[in-house]
Amino acid sequence: MAVDPDHFRRGFGAMLCRYSIDIAAKDNVPIGVIAAETGMKLYASLGYSTDVKVTLTDGRENKEASVDFWVQKWGPHGI
Repeated sequence: MAVDPDHFRRGFGAMLCRYSIDIAAKDNVPIGVIAAETGMKLYASLGYSTDVKVTLTDGRENKEASVDFWVQKWGPHGI
């Protein structure tokens, strides 16, 4: 899921997440997402918990870049 940066902080991300949570709760299944730092507050506010932080680093010669992601989970009844 992604929201265009021009539409951040308008409730679209929360609306999409709540819709997914409603379906998952009805089917009694957990949800897993890979979150960038910008989504952390949103997922926490919706009851997701952080499982692990993952850092991807470009190991190619003359390439020095890395990015962090967090594995988030939500489950019905706190799964």
